[in-house]
Amino acid sequence: MNSLRRRAAASLAGFALVFCVFAITANARLWRHEGLLIDSLDMTYIQEHLNREPWKSAWEDLQKRCQDETEIAPEREFPLLYDRIAALSVRCAIQKQSGDVKRLVQAMKALQSYSQERSGSALNDILLGAIAFENIRQNEATPPDFQKDIQQWLAQARLESSENDPWLAPVRMAVGVVNENEPLYQQGEQVFIDLLKNQYNDDGSPRESLPLEVQVNRISPLLIAAEIANHHSDLFYGNDLYHYSFGPKNLHRLCVYLFGEWKKNREVKLDRWGWLELAAKTYGEPEWLNAIGQLRPIFDNWFGGPVTLTHARQLETGLLDFGLAPDGFFWLYNKKDLTGWQYSARKPHNIDPNDFYVEDGVFYTKGASDHWLMTDRMYDYFILRLEYRIGVGSNSGILIWAPIPGRPSKAGFEVQLLDDAGQPPKINGSGSLYNVVAPTTNAQKPAGEWNEVEITCDNPHLKVKLNGQIVQDINLDQFPETQGHRRRGYIGLQDHSHKVAFRNVRIQCLLPAELRRQ
Repeated sequence: MNSLRRRAAASLAGFALVFCVFAITANARLWRHEGLLIDSLDMTYIQEHLNREPWKSAWEDLQKRCQDETEIAPEREFPLLYDRIAALSVRCAIQKQSGDVKRLVQAMKALQSYSQERSGSALNDILLGAIAFENIRQNEATPPDFQKDIQQWLAQARLESSENDPWLAPVRMAVGVVNENEPLYQQGEQVFIDLLKNQYNDDGSPRESLPLEVQVNRISPLLIAAEIANHHSDLFYGNDLYHYSFGPKNLHRLCVYLFGEWKKNREVKLDRWGWLELAAKTYGEPEWLNAIGQLRPIFDNWFGGPVTLTHARQLETGLLDFGLAPDGFFWLYNKKDLTGWQYSARKPHNIDPNDFYVEDGVFYTKGASDHWLMTDRMYDYFILRLEYRIGVGSNSGILIWAPIPGRPSKAGFEVQLLDDAGQPPKINGSGSLYNVVAPTTNAQKPAGEWNEVEITCDNPHLKVKLNGQIVQDINLDQFPETQGHRRRGYIGLQDHSHKVAFRNVRIQCLLPAELRRQ
């Protein structure tokens, strides 16, 4: 049974997709059900690429796994039941097909029944059930009686185990999301925090000597919990107490250590790459993304899934051809419309697709929303130049190495833009890395005047020049506060419910420092 548990657990890391409708609880918490591991933009990308290799053959493989309608006896063929639920769940989320929901409901009822026949539902049964349930609920195809039945099953399940069991974290959080049970959700968060505090050293190594495969099995649920937290709480990207102590910084150390151990032990065959998919999506590390791309096609077995396809999206290189600017940089927009850009927000209902617009070569915002306009691809090493103008009392920012979804200023960095000309420099003032590193001086011009900014992202070196003055010139590796922030991501412009304008947005991509030295 342990082998089955490991196998099923690993599949969850690659297949966990959760979508459903919005709801607001009595305590006004906004439960975000639009996606845990991938967002609607990722889904669109997947749908557009299903006819291209290697995704075409991988998708065909998934289709075959979904076509088998042989009845499964869970007591004899439990792994097949898990695989059927995972495969159908993925296909339901990506592409509606006749009969999929009905067959998935039947498979989930079999899982529920068999799980209850044993002495209480296993944690992996519950997590898989929650994931699959959310997948079909987001398609608005959930039979009402089945929805009530599954929610009741999850509500009555014994979510108990040793507090050292890392699967308690994502299971409690997932069930908390399905049933909008905040105390249960917070219990899962606490398990996550306690495990980071008590079971790992400062370098990310486990305090207990464990085989590499066991380490993989223990980090997968922590990464799933991190993705759930990214969408449903401030555990990772909102609450400064967690952020500066046991949030992404410490989980990143675990991933760095584990990836390093794998590189030193190539003879150890690890089929379970779900953990690395999640780690790469969370942190955007190019080496991890490249490793995944070289290992296998998407959907090829239990551990593949749409998450891998989003990594292919993250690895897209090359600029859209908007032409050369007079300074030799490349324009990052066409000066006519929002081609090459996309919207993002912590709360998707905040997005107003008509908020940003381009007129006479200038990005404008109406100042009526609270979201970001992001590039449609990621960047790592680059120099960004642009000009901006803010109004009286306005607040905005330039986002670098930002995630989608997530809070850019916590997962990546935000260069703060504020109407604070003449004020002393501060950690949340103009030119700061918002709430992380204060600028050396405040070079902001008065409201209504155009400012020039140049941001050099040459990991680990980051330099910001504002109106000709260097306000940031730091090595990110030397600041505890910058650890765990992404070093690859999207570039973004913020509308923080204030009118702001940007123009002459251009970029020069750089080679990594080690390649420039060769």
